Amino acid sequence: MAPSQTSVPFSPHPHRSRNGIKIRTITTHTATFLAGIFMAFVFSTVHLTNNHFSYNLTRSSCRDFASITSGADSFLKKSKIENQNEHGDVSAKRLGEHEEYRNMPKNNELQNSLLEDQKKNELLQREIDKWRNSQVHPLSVSSKSSEPSSMEEAFQQRLLRQFLDYYKNNSHKYTSRENDMCSLLPNPTPSTLSLWSHFLPHILNSSKHAHDWHEYEFHDFTARLLSILTPDRLNRGVKTLPLDWTPIQRSLNILHKRWTAVQQEIDSYRTKNNLSPTDPIDPKTIEKLQNSIPNAPRKLNILIMGGSVTMGVVCHLNPVTTQTGKYSRRACAWPGRLNTFFPYLFGYYDLVNIDSLALGGTNTESGRTIWDYSILPDEIPYPDILINAYATNDMHYNSVQDAIKRNVTLEQSVFELSQSFIRQVLTPKKGCGHPPPLLLYFDDYLGNEQNEIRETMISSRVIRELSEYYGIGSISYADVVRDIVYGDTREWWFSSNWYEKGDYERAVHPHMGMHIR
Repeated sequence: MAPSQTSVPFSPHPHRSRNGIKIRTITTHTATFLAGIFMAFVFSTVHLTNNHFSYNLTRSSCRDFASITSGADSFLKKSKIENQNEHGDVSAKRLGEHEEYRNMPKNNELQNSLLEDQKKNELLQREIDKWRNSQVHPLSVSSKSSEPSSMEEAFQQRLLRQFLDYYKNNSHKYTSRENDMCSLLPNPTPSTLSLWSHFLPHILNSSKHAHDWHEYEFHDFTARLLSILTPDRLNRGVKTLPLDWTPIQRSLNILHKRWTAVQQEIDSYRTKNNLSPTDPIDPKTIEKLQNSIPNAPRKLNILIMGGSVTMGVVCHLNPVTTQTGKYSRRACAWPGRLNTFFPYLFGYYDLVNIDSLALGGTNTESGRTIWDYSILPDEIPYPDILINAYATNDMHYNSVQDAIKRNVTLEQSVFELSQSFIRQVLTPKKGCGHPPPLLLYFDDYLGNEQNEIRETMISSRVIRELSEYYGIGSISYADVVRDIVYGDTREWWFSSNWYEKGDYERAVHPHMGMHIR
């Protein structure tokens, strides 16, 4: 059908369109843009006022309060502070707290609505102040009150009741905070990155190899690595967090019981020897005291399962020295270093037991078999935390060949094996008597087994998808330094040396820098 005379045919050259069409189009777009700005301003203004109180009330309802009266006071103060931080003086002006705003003409419906909402919030604040000053418990106030005059007021009252009910039902949890591991942390609790920055000198000293304790031959090399691995870069490695708090709480309780017992023994030692809390105690004395505790609570058991990278193959290679005979594979690998790192970081308190079940050539399929048939060595206790570190071997040439034999792609193979492993670990074993451990995935693959981006990222992609689906934690060393390694293929501090013999070759085993990190 022929186009009508008023239609505009498609033209590959927009500048040749008729001037009338251009002017009308520009005018329409400009009017739409201005109208959008006006509507956004109106709705944002109403949103800031109507939702200011309820938004902050909802967020504050999950906080811990020492008492309901101080909780209400903290709740209001926090609401005000968050509003000032988020919107500054602009929100104050919009809420009518400035004199010039109050003197504006009242014939504007929006302004009147804003002032009305401000009065309601002030009235609610005065009511809570009255409860606080008269020491009247708000839960004892009769629930029979005047009917709310608006939906907003009804919503605010409902949120307040929910807040009070929540505290009433959970207040017993807040009276025994000194009996949990979190009570050892400052209040407010610092973030992981702030702790890392604050204790960086301790982390540097804790990163020593057991055979490099006195000389610290790799001090400058380690310091250089830590300067590259900034908190912002480290944050890239946190991919997913566990959704179930139960195994985390169980692990923290084990740590706290152990720490309490050790602390009591050390306090008793200080008392007998007239030592102040700040007087240092020799590490050997601390070790002796810990070993002498009768019926001492057990340590937190961590099991790391992996292949040759986890075992520490070529870990001795470094830019500092070639005299590396004393740095054995397993002690040089990152699991072995953690055994040194944790006690030093915890002030020589021996709270964590780390076992490594690593063997060259094994992958997630091997780990699945070990876990399924419960063939852990006798000296390895049932883990509270289990770390899967098979990522590199899951992407290895041998795993590729296995996938080809089974007539599936490498991605299908990695996905099926990983999902089977996760489901086995998270399923309680009959007659075992132990709950499933906290499962974490560790992605360390930075090899050159594949030459395409999508193929190279198979392991990372599968781990991320399954971790999100099953709610397990996952960490990616690869994502922390991927830009460094693939940005310079001759780099060998954080990965393997792909040109070790001059020509480009396959290599998947990272050197000492990766294990120190």
